[in-house]
Amino acid sequence: MAIICRIMPCETANGSTGQAIILELHTNGATRRTVIAGTQNLSMNIGDSIKCVSGMAIVMINPGTGAGAYILCTKLPTPNNGKYLTELEITDELTKVINRGKISVVEDIGTILTATGKSIR
Repeated sequence: MAIICRIMPCETANGSTGQAIILELHTNGATRRTVIAGTQNLSMNIGDSIKCVSGMAIVMINPGTGAGAYILCTKLPTPNNGKYLTELEITDELTKVINRGKISVVEDIGTILTATGKSIR
């Protein structure tokens, strides 16, 4: 299952915005650094992680679901409510509230008689 992480720069502690952020991505056993200056969607899997190297970023996991939003930064502020992280690892626990679809049972309407006398279900 692919997890969509929407990443966007956010205001830093000194109030500056619009700067690029540098992230280190650990995905599929490889590590790479990427610079993000605007909003970027990343497709990640369970076990992948994102680490903030420079700047601050908002990470929304599967936007539109209740999975959550986190702020990645290089140093954790105090106090920290658990939403500020230096590294975000995609885990089953983290993504458990992502809507993965559902099966619905509709009430059986029974047999319908047609004008020809045949019955259908």
